[in-house]
Amino acid sequence: KIVKESKKGDNIVDGIKDAEKVADGVKISKGGSETIDYFVGPNGKALPSQYKNWIGTNMQEELLSQAENPQLQNAIKQLYRGKSFIGDGGTADVIKFERETGIMLGKNGGSHIQKGIDMASYIENKILTQNLSETDKALATKLLGDLNNALGR
Repeated sequence: KIVKESKKGDNIVDGIKDAEKVADGVKISKGGSETIDYFVGPNGKALPSQYKNWIGTNMQEELLSQAENPQLQNAIKQLYRGKSFIGDGGTADVIKFERETGIMLGKNGGSHIQKGIDMASYIENKILTQNLSETDKALATKLLGDLNNALGR
């Protein structure tokens, strides 16, 4: 049961809905006396509690607010899905998670490695070759470095 104290004007319904979406201790019974703990992220997907240290804060909005170049903004939208909660929500952290745990998080149980390779190439060949502001160049370079690190390059 979720209880929230409110002051006049608070939108209590939205607060409760958000809390329910991010329930962090959902217990699911797996028959008999065995119980597995799951953490549920903002996208409604469950992650076994043994991987709770991988849960982080999605950085998409913050990164988008820093980027000026439309192609860089598009790359950020592709790399950081709005409700992803593994690490910083980016493809690089998802690749690291998949490599360390063996759990594939892509569509139909696929890996994010090819996406990482493709996005690294896109950043290197289509974004960093442009006349970028210093901020955009630093951001694109950081994104590329994160991907290359996750890919073991």
